[in-house]
Amino acid sequence: MKISVIIPCYNCAEFIERAVSSVLNQTLKEYEIILVDNNSTDNTFSKLLDLQKSNPKVITVLSELTKGAPAARNKGIAEAKGEYIQFLDADDELKPTKLELQYLMAERMQADVIIGNHVLVYSINNKIKTHTKYANPKPWEGLINSNLGITSSNLWKKESLIKVNGWDTLKTSSQEYDLLFRLLKSGAKFAYEPSLLTNIYKAESSISKSTNKKRLEEIITNRIDLRKNIKAYLEKNDLLTPKLNRMIDTYIYMELMTRLDDIPEFANDYLKNNLLDISKGKVFKTQLKRYLKPLKIA
Repeated sequence: MKISVIIPCYNCAEFIERAVSSVLNQTLKEYEIILVDNNSTDNTFSKLLDLQKSNPKVITVLSELTKGAPAARNKGIAEAKGEYIQFLDADDELKPTKLELQYLMAERMQADVIIGNHVLVYSINNKIKTHTKYANPKPWEGLINSNLGITSSNLWKKESLIKVNGWDTLKTSSQEYDLLFRLLKSGAKFAYEPSLLTNIYKAESSISKSTNKKRLEEIITNRIDLRKNIKAYLEKNDLLTPKLNRMIDTYIYMELMTRLDDIPEFANDYLKNNLLDISKGKVFKTQLKRYLKPLKIA
């Protein structure tokens, strides 16, 4: 078996068929689909069973009671027969050549992770809009800037995932970049496939768009802590260049400035108590943008 496609499923009865169909339409045919129900309260589980009945040789349905997609993905990894893992969120879809192109590159490059680009699909005023997101093929730079592909756009070697104990189910956000960090630390080899092979459907309720102040502080803290851990690791291993150091500090600065209006006390306290290496030009442009924003005419 070449690839196991693992799809965590929570209350996704309305759109799971789109995700599954995008796998069934792949040009590479040596795959299995593992659907993991994760405490759904709608008719998702019965929908999964119907999909299994339609493709019994390809689809397996599992249940995972521990809440959260990381636990569901780990359940899928434990049951997977494929050499590589394709994680797919239930509301996203793969382009027909996704598995084939990334599998061929993984084999050719002997890579543990294939970094992939993706297209964001979202709705504004009932009109469908798209935005292309290109990954950074340089692993440490991509990791620092949250630009090393995402869960569904990448392809992962099963053996390498098991080596780092899979997903951390205790993480409340930044789970995929925590996983990517652990893979890099383990010596995993990364390769970049430049095609646009994944559609990510952006929901308004996205975790990163939370308006709850405590939740926002938790999300930003997780992101900052990850960058601090990256910096500590790079420094310990003589890999922290001035460029990467400034890149980390700039990322932290921009995260805080972006959320300054939402969590001003938290952001200002951090900026006051932590010395960050930021270029004067970046600070000026950011402050100018904040000053001009209220002056914009709607």
